[in-house]
Amino acid sequence: ELVRQVMKRTNTQIDVTTASQTRTMTFLIRGKVEQARQAKRELMSALASRVTVTLQVPSFVRPFILGPRGKTLNGITQRSGTKIHIPRREDPLAADDDSNSHNQQPDEEDYDVVFDITITGDLEGVSLAKSEIEKIVNEKTSKRAVRLTHIPTTFFPLIAGAHNATVNKLMGDYNVKIRVPFILPSTDPWDRLATPASSSSTTTGSEPAITVSGEKEAIAQAVEAINEIYDNLERTTRQIVVSIPKRQHRFLVGPKGAHIQEILEKTGCIMELAPAHNASESVVIRGPEANLMDALTMTMENASSIQVDTIDLLSMHRADDPHAHARLTMRYLAARSKLKKLEADHNAQIFLPRLNQLERDSDYVVEMVTKDIMNMIQVRQALVELLKSLPPQHTAVCHVEPHTHGHLIGRNGQNVNRIHETRGVDLIFPEKEDHSSAVLLVYEGNPEVDYYIHDKRKHQQAVADLLQQVSEELVQASQEAAELVTRTLTIPSRYHRFVIGPKGATLAGITGPQSSCFVNVGSSGPNGSAKPDSGSNGSEEITIKGPVDEVERIIQEIQAVADQARQHEIEHSHEEKLSVPAQYLPHIIGKNGSNVTKLKDEHNVKIDVEAKDATNTNRPAAISIKGTKEGTAEVRRLIQETVDRLADHTVLSIHINHRLHPALIGSQGRLVRGLEDKYNVFLKFPKANNRDDDEDSGASSQDEIVIKGGRKGVEAAKAELLDLAAHEEANNQSVTFNIPANALPHIVGRSGAQVNEIKDTTQTRIDLGAAPSNGGDGSVARSASGSVRVPVTIRGTKEGIAKARKLIEAIVTDQESQVTEHLTIDAEYHKLLIGSAGSKIRDLIQSCGGDQEQTSGPTSCRVFFPRKTSTGDGANDVMIKGDKTVVAKVRAALEALVTDFRNRVCMTINIPVSEHPLIIGRGGSTLRDIQSKHQVDIEFASSGSGRNKDAAAAAASGEPVVDPTLVKIYGQPANCEAAVRDLKSRVRTSTGLTVPLRVHQLLGGSNSTLWRSIRADFNVYIDPENPNATGHTTYTDLYGPEPPSYGLENSAIPSETRPNPVLEEGTIDWVFKGNLKGVERALARCEKALRTVDGGRDLHLQYLPIPASYHRHIIGRGGANISRIRNQTGCQVELPNKRA
Repeated sequence: ELVRQVMKRTNTQIDVTTASQTRTMTFLIRGKVEQARQAKRELMSALASRVTVTLQVPSFVRPFILGPRGKTLNGITQRSGTKIHIPRREDPLAADDDSNSHNQQPDEEDYDVVFDITITGDLEGVSLAKSEIEKIVNEKTSKRAVRLTHIPTTFFPLIAGAHNATVNKLMGDYNVKIRVPFILPSTDPWDRLATPASSSSTTTGSEPAITVSGEKEAIAQAVEAINEIYDNLERTTRQIVVSIPKRQHRFLVGPKGAHIQEILEKTGCIMELAPAHNASESVVIRGPEANLMDALTMTMENASSIQVDTIDLLSMHRADDPHAHARLTMRYLAARSKLKKLEADHNAQIFLPRLNQLERDSDYVVEMVTKDIMNMIQVRQALVELLKSLPPQHTAVCHVEPHTHGHLIGRNGQNVNRIHETRGVDLIFPEKEDHSSAVLLVYEGNPEVDYYIHDKRKHQQAVADLLQQVSEELVQASQEAAELVTRTLTIPSRYHRFVIGPKGATLAGITGPQSSCFVNVGSSGPNGSAKPDSGSNGSEEITIKGPVDEVERIIQEIQAVADQARQHEIEHSHEEKLSVPAQYLPHIIGKNGSNVTKLKDEHNVKIDVEAKDATNTNRPAAISIKGTKEGTAEVRRLIQETVDRLADHTVLSIHINHRLHPALIGSQGRLVRGLEDKYNVFLKFPKANNRDDDEDSGASSQDEIVIKGGRKGVEAAKAELLDLAAHEEANNQSVTFNIPANALPHIVGRSGAQVNEIKDTTQTRIDLGAAPSNGGDGSVARSASGSVRVPVTIRGTKEGIAKARKLIEAIVTDQESQVTEHLTIDAEYHKLLIGSAGSKIRDLIQSCGGDQEQTSGPTSCRVFFPRKTSTGDGANDVMIKGDKTVVAKVRAALEALVTDFRNRVCMTINIPVSEHPLIIGRGGSTLRDIQSKHQVDIEFASSGSGRNKDAAAAAASGEPVVDPTLVKIYGQPANCEAAVRDLKSRVRTSTGLTVPLRVHQLLGGSNSTLWRSIRADFNVYIDPENPNATGHTTYTDLYGPEPPSYGLENSAIPSETRPNPVLEEGTIDWVFKGNLKGVERALARCEKALRTVDGGRDLHLQYLPIPASYHRHIIGRGGANISRIRNQTGCQVELPNKRA
């Protein structure tokens, strides 16, 4: 029968044979391949022995395993012939349609949450189903998560270690994530704080278990290590049980479990307590046997370090119902935080019992905790006084409808505050989620009652009457709100989420912050909050309670929201479907679903993407788009454009020398991003470490650039990349060579000026290697001489590189030619070598072909003399820096001069002071010529520090008298003698010549032609002395009190008013001063001139009235015109001085 059914379902032919000896059956299946396989699976599933396998998978993969409406899971079940059980989600609110979860990317926490999949069937089918499920998981993530359910929870703290130290080490060693639930069997508030947030269980509906998540291989290693720790603990762990009073248990735990962690850290033992609702006082200490006593000691110390006391609430007052009064008291103390001030004042902690755990009389106690006995006494006394101030007569309960509580409280509690101020009664309303009608009234004090009524009974009666009045007012106010109504709206439950809004925001906006209305939406609580123990999930009713006007307004707004939701549903009911190749799905969905999310947000549509079929990758994937007609059409168009673009997708590889890649990528990828945006392509360059591989490695991938995108964009990007590479190849040549490290500062220049100038001139990029420190490594290049060399890389065109290299090598060559030499010269010769204002040393450097203004170059040379204040060897150290050729010459010249100085003599000669200016010459030019001619140094006493000092002044100052006529000559003996002879020959002799005064008027005078020619030709000066006139008319008589002048240079009286002067009679002496030969020649010229005038008989003096503006034309350029006139006429022509 089974075979017939399988044959019918699969359309195959099955023949069955039986071997009696082996007791086996053989099935021969004929038909199409897929049908034969299906028949085989069904037979195996029905006849083979069944096995069950449990597979743990991450929770976020559930939708992909199920597929849209369970299609993927059904396919696996049919193909494998197995039964696959996937547990339901525990939280129905979180369980959205699985088909909507395909586009959501898992968070980091999702990898840690796992669930069990149970596969039941024959061995082959189970194996097939398991492999297909694992394939789906592998496509979604390479991470796994494993739950270790075989380890008891009692070992969790011991495995985790103190402060999770052991777990943290394992996570670091194996690069996995391990979660160990921290189990505390107590429900005390301190115990809940002791549970770390990260310790929550990551299982889905099962017992707590250790979870390990990460890569598959790493998980296996971590699980093995955890099992090894567990096995060791199971062998060595022992336990002891001690009894400690129940009220001290919370102090054994400590704040946030601090005491438990401390014991675990120091002893390796863990302490277990009974839950707070369990009256057991047993404490279990579990751990290594050797450390149990130490852990017990620490536990007892923690228990005894705290003072604990209690107050019985039932015994504080006599009441008809002490339990009810105690509950009211605790409600009042908790609502008004009356205990916080006592805790702060007395450094104590006060714990009220939980209202939901008051089962026995012993539960009605208030616990007080302090560390000091005195604080305990004080806080107990204060708490007793507070409790006694709350007798039963001071409390009452008033029952009013819960939906009127907001109306009774008033806006911002104004009604409660008014009653408290006027009546001295505090009102405590229950929380909304309690749905209670009981309002607590507590009398806190009223002056009219407390101050004027002293009788106890009357006072109690007055308080009771006051509470009754307040209660009646509350009831009356509630009754006055009789117009409060309850309305019910029927709205489909699928619209309820629109009414409630995100986290109840929409409903809160409808009701308002101070609304007195209550709204129950479907199965939710008031105002959209969750209602506990609600068994209805599909209620379509919305209940509104409150004032009529307010209820009507809320109904209208809720109805408007529902109508909008209904209209939105109608408008967005249009659906478009399209099929796309499965391999394009990742591009359509985008990273973390970004592309689909963007389409949803921009066009307000819903997009469902069919899960990828793991068994048939060629099968197209279906995409459903639901929304408005325009929105769905636009999204469909955009998706189709993406598909078309992907269909046109081309991948192309080109090879470009990897050295050009940085230039093609640009700064921070700027050029690459520009190309990608321009052509809508993706460019992938090899990683930097691949580009840095050895040239001989043969790895062609280091030059490969991959271009992905549309065909046209790829071709265009390829062409532009090749053009850029060609341009870079031509303009990005590079040369690397080594230079001495000490040349770097000279190449760089001050603030990089030199190297920047080279860069700008040659249009190149220059990278200079860093100079090594004194302790540099051994990899630094060194020359044959051992000097340190650094690399220089120049990039640019060939011409620019050659030019830049030439300039750099010129600087290096120049720097290598620069030397520094030291020469020892006695300080006494420094002044002689330097000369006046450094003139001698400057001339010496120039004579050797150097230039002291140059700091580098073939002519650079500078000489540094020590300061006058220098002492010791440094006082004689002279340093020479510059080109080695020039330095060698300067050194030789200095050494020759020093040798010459040591052999020098000093000769003296007396020369009249009046002759000194003539010998020195203008600006010392004549003196320098004499010194240079004879290689001597000459000093004049009249120009030194002793000039102008007479004998009396010298005697008064104690200084020797200096003869001003003394001249000293320093040098070689022969040179000094020649210089003496030269100086003596330059001392002028004086010779007089008496001439007629009228001849002097015509030929004499400092500016006369005759005298000027004698000065210029013979260096002889003529001074007129002893004029002897014979009584004729003088210039004074003619022109007024002007100083007498015997020449024509000062004749400045206007010619048109000046009469022709009368030549005077008499004689005047011309005194000739100069060397002997010059004087003799001057006398001869003067005598010849005197003979020319023939004794003055033919002399004639005439003034011409010529305006001064024409004088420069008469003189001519360089005196050419006046000279020509004098030569042609033989007359002395004199023009007045410009200053006249």
